[in-house]
Amino acid sequence: MVNGAIAAGLAALAAGGWKMRHHPPPREVPTSGPTGKLDAATLAVLMAVARTLTERDVLQGHYADYYAYQAENRPGYLGVYRAFVAALAAEIASGTPEDFARKTMAERWAVLERIGGSSVSRRFDVPIIQETLAVFMRTDAWLLLGYADWPGMARGLENYTRPLPEPARS
Repeated sequence: MVNGAIAAGLAALAAGGWKMRHHPPPREVPTSGPTGKLDAATLAVLMAVARTLTERDVLQGHYADYYAYQAENRPGYLGVYRAFVAALAAEIASGTPEDFARKTMAERWAVLERIGGSSVSRRFDVPIIQETLAVFMRTDAWLLLGYADWPGMARGLENYTRPLPEPARS
């Protein structure tokens, strides 16, 4: 068993696996480009991607706010979002972005996997896939763990029923 693991490790090392694991190729993050408001179709596709990646019916408000903020304030994100929607549209049979949002979870996964295996996927990895999962980890994942809210949200204030004591006067 140990010899098999060593042989597999040496084979991966010889094939360049060590280099890829320890020195992954750089991820592309947009740094320049136009900013602006997201159109409804692009936002619908991004929300469908969030539901697909998390495999949950996510709370839509903070994801929509996140995507809108990125598009309006971070140079290049609007263009990446639009290019991503165009890439999705090119992968599905009908070619319209709205059709991606209407597909079943399994169908959306299949489209995302086809794009993930293409050379264009590096452009979308950080601004769409990784950042969507980061929003999930900071928000909805806490709800799945059983918390009433995620960190940073006011909670428990409704439990205070006694008035605060008067300050001492001198």
